[in-house]
Amino acid sequence: MADSVDKRATILASTALGLFRAGRLEDAARALREAIHIAPENPTVRAAFQHIQETQDAGSQIPDLCRKLLEEGDIVSGEEAVKIIQSGGNLDKDNSNTIVVNITKYDGDKAVRLAAGKVLGALVHYINEAKVGFVGLVASGEAQNQIFERILQLGPEALDSLTSVILDAGNWKGGQQDNILKSCFQYLLDRISDEKEAEIAVRPVSRLLSVEATRLQSLIGKHEFIDFLTLITDGSKEEIRTGALLATAKYLESIESEKSLQLLADFLTTRIQSRDDEDMAFAFNAAAALFPVATSSLANLFHTDGFVQNLVPSLEGHSQAVELAAINLMSAACVDKTCRDAVEKHCEVFLKIVAASKDEGSTAASLALAKLSGDTPAPKPGEKVPEKSPKTDKEIEELASTFKKLLSSNSNDSKQQSVEGLAYTSLTPSVKESLAADSATIKSLLAMLTPTASPSIIFGVLTTVDNLTRYTKPLSEEQRKMAQLKNYANATPQTKDLEIPKLDQDSYVTKRCKLLLDAGVIPAIVRLTKKTSPQATTLISSILLSLSKVTAHRGTMAQQGAVRLLLQIYNALPALQTTKPDSVDSKDEPDTANTTHTVTAHALSRLLISVNPTLVFSSTLPITSAVNPILTLIQSVHNSTAETRDLLPLFEGLLALTNLASTTDFIRDVIVKKEFGMIEELLLYANDMVQRAAVELVCNLMVSPETVSLFVEGPRSGNRLQILLAIAQADDIPSRLAAGGALAMLTEWDAGVKKILEREGGVKRILEMCEDDEDGVVFRGVVVARNLVAIRGKEAVDKLKMEGGADVLKRVLEDVLSQDEKNGEMVSALVEVLKELVK
Repeated sequence: MADSVDKRATILASTALGLFRAGRLEDAARALREAIHIAPENPTVRAAFQHIQETQDAGSQIPDLCRKLLEEGDIVSGEEAVKIIQSGGNLDKDNSNTIVVNITKYDGDKAVRLAAGKVLGALVHYINEAKVGFVGLVASGEAQNQIFERILQLGPEALDSLTSVILDAGNWKGGQQDNILKSCFQYLLDRISDEKEAEIAVRPVSRLLSVEATRLQSLIGKHEFIDFLTLITDGSKEEIRTGALLATAKYLESIESEKSLQLLADFLTTRIQSRDDEDMAFAFNAAAALFPVATSSLANLFHTDGFVQNLVPSLEGHSQAVELAAINLMSAACVDKTCRDAVEKHCEVFLKIVAASKDEGSTAASLALAKLSGDTPAPKPGEKVPEKSPKTDKEIEELASTFKKLLSSNSNDSKQQSVEGLAYTSLTPSVKESLAADSATIKSLLAMLTPTASPSIIFGVLTTVDNLTRYTKPLSEEQRKMAQLKNYANATPQTKDLEIPKLDQDSYVTKRCKLLLDAGVIPAIVRLTKKTSPQATTLISSILLSLSKVTAHRGTMAQQGAVRLLLQIYNALPALQTTKPDSVDSKDEPDTANTTHTVTAHALSRLLISVNPTLVFSSTLPITSAVNPILTLIQSVHNSTAETRDLLPLFEGLLALTNLASTTDFIRDVIVKKEFGMIEELLLYANDMVQRAAVELVCNLMVSPETVSLFVEGPRSGNRLQILLAIAQADDIPSRLAAGGALAMLTEWDAGVKKILEREGGVKRILEMCEDDEDGVVFRGVVVARNLVAIRGKEAVDKLKMEGGADVLKRVLEDVLSQDEKNGEMVSALVEVLKELVK
């Protein structure tokens, strides 16, 4: 009882801390009071009380620290104020408003101004009274552009706060939000053309457009559109280019496709027809940058009569800068299949010539050729095989060799293109083998995975690693039949489409995974934890899933931080949609929104199958943090409406939970309270392996009184017991063993014994276990029989005698005694029961 009280107090104290940090002070106080009431001496409760008290005391220091920052220029005081605010320090309404006003009015030293902007950002984010005061200041209507100007001068944190409060409709009344949204956006748009202010203004512009493009697109004209394109192509910092690219993409998405097409056409044709080197390079580079985010519109332009056909001839007599920009466009266009075919037809010879040269564009041309290196698509039914053959492995290997040499280049562009080139060429099995075996190149690639590396470099390296480590799933019988039918319809069947290439078979992939692990891929990825895009995060999860496939790899991965990394990834993902599809047709659609959740939780499950949880988890990484991802994984596969489901994540998720359930009653109770209903359903699963994993989990859970109560109390308890008794006679031996183990633990309780004795056929099933062909099942049956007699005495003896138990157990004893290696525990249990039965 004392343990359960302490556990509840610990949970309440942790909850109180979370509520306090979220600014919900009344709720935090309520939870903490309850924790103190039930366990005043609990160390976690005392620590929580002390932290909250000290932080509240520290909150009273915020006004003085802000005064020192603004009046004395003491930046350290500003940093201390931010720390206190972030850790839960609070302010009343008057102090909040005073500090917000004082910060926005400050017009002194730049370093102090930026430090004050960080304080403002923290205040608005963490303290509700400060946010309300900030909203009131912005909505006051007095010289609004001056307020925007002051906030801009306070730096990115202050500007982020402004963007956040504007986008939150709950902060505004009536038409306030629309007016302030447009006023702020127009102000920021005007700053984009200023080279110095563009760096800070472009991020909030792209953020506002991401959320409110429909309301804001009317404020963007041709002039602003050109400003965006200029920021994308003029060699600005990557953050500026990315922000401008996102803003452009969102703008093009928000307008009608015809208007989008016309806008891009006017921009490109005007500059290309000018024949001016600078204008042409600008047009080609802008189109190349936009191709991945505005593919449909640019693909239509690319196929305009004469455009791609005249692209190479139009470069004659122009500078290398124009040629390089055009090659970048050809390369970017390969993202679209029809454009890729057009580039191959009209530009490949030119690209090969440039790639073979030592000119500035050779690397870019090699990259474009790598993108053209995929297999030639199969012809449509009735068509002849195209005369042009696909690239040979040797050609692709030569391209890969070129990219490997360029990894050490001092040029950032060359390095970027070489990484991207390897990402494409490493799709070829022979390149995968040679690249994985090249330890120097692998170490060079992994060394690029740093928080300061550009997102494109990180994405390219991770794509290459994913290609090297990814296992190829064999076709299911149904998929194989469909592929054969498609082949029969082709003039020349492609038998290779039905087979996994030799170098992509599991043994080769496993070897490559081991080479990557030995090269330090896990520590390299761990460095990136908080610095990756959603796309890069998806790749990391995929890589970790592949690396964890082989049991021998899992211990090393766990030691190097893979479990913590996977939990950090999972917790940072957007909230998972748990609603079931409301349309029957949805079963045909892949659940792409939840793929990263599934892959991440699956990789986590694999690791937790094979490691001792007590060695992986700690006070800073509690075991409970792993329960929800794994339960959600199991639930998502179990509830899937897809016609074909991969049951491996479900099976391995259950195995991982079984391992976690071997630790403490607290973990077992968490699992039972969250999803025992689902686990119960899986006990009846049609797949033997899934059913086995489910009953093994129940066996481990049965150690907990919480689980026992489900089998002895309530209207469903009888059905649950009947399921266990039935599985104890299943064809699958491990399932029978697990069910027998669960029954043995259940009958250690008086209520469990009573339930079996009351159940019609219950004792008969136990005696049938005692006659099983598997010794382990027999032993478990004997233990159950002993528990029945030990706890319920004469009642149990009478039931056993009625079912012929004395004769059954005598035969078992004779069989055990006849064996060379006798099971002493079983003999002891049998003798104990038979003594009572023969009285």
